[in-house]
Amino acid sequence: MRYMTGTGASGPMFTVAHVTYSDSTGFGALGESEKRGLPVFGPRGISWSPCEGDRVLLMRENGADICLGVLSPDGLAPGEIMASTPGGAVLHLKANGEIRLNDMVIPPPQKGGS
Repeated sequence: MRYMTGTGASGPMFTVAHVTYSDSTGFGALGESEKRGLPVFGPRGISWSPCEGDRVLLMRENGADICLGVLSPDGLAPGEIMASTPGGAVLHLKANGEIRLNDMVIPPPQKGGS
């Protein structure tokens, strides 16, 4: 695994690894060695699992490996949020106030109008 930052034995080490498999039991990520059964962290109320081929950020702290997140795709404007699934479902909260749910577009609320 390639260490990006860290303080060695006295602090956490960070690594970017490629997900080699993912199923309902967990996932494996490969760097210099393969890691399996890692806990996955995310914002409260959002549960997720990395997909095969994703690049994940792993942290090693006190001998334990933890998955902190997946490398985000390019193309989002500042402040935008997009959630997608391998099956094609997409929820995109756009910076201009639009909400896109697959092919449906919900326009932003009117400002100052009645």
